[in-house]
Amino acid sequence: MTTIIYFALVKNTTRKLITVVILIPLILLSLFTYLFGRTIYESKIADGYKIQVTTGGIMSCGELIHLTERKYLIFNKEIVYESSLCLREIKRIETINFDQDSAVFLIYHNGEMDSENPYQYKIENKSMW
Repeated sequence: MTTIIYFALVKNTTRKLITVVILIPLILLSLFTYLFGRTIYESKIADGYKIQVTTGGIMSCGELIHLTERKYLIFNKEIVYESSLCLREIKRIETINFDQDSAVFLIYHNGEMDSENPYQYKIENKSMW
């Protein structure tokens, strides 16, 4: 919408064409991120670590789980990415154990794709955190 308004209101110049060429990919990227990469659930699990659940998109079996570590105060480094669980409508995640050897979580979901509810998700630490 911004690009269309910019085309309509601003006179055609070389600067305008360069600006539009830069704006169009940025706008498309932000729309794609907004539509397919929304965070549904986020919870702190330890000091500097958190677990996030994001939408998987149209062709995804379920939602995506990310284990992240805080870096440089405002950035998050993704440590674990899990997309093969096929769990939908995740409501809550409880941390059972999170130490140097492993992490164990109970994931509460709608029970549609997997009858085990809560689903016990275990991650073995292989020099990830």
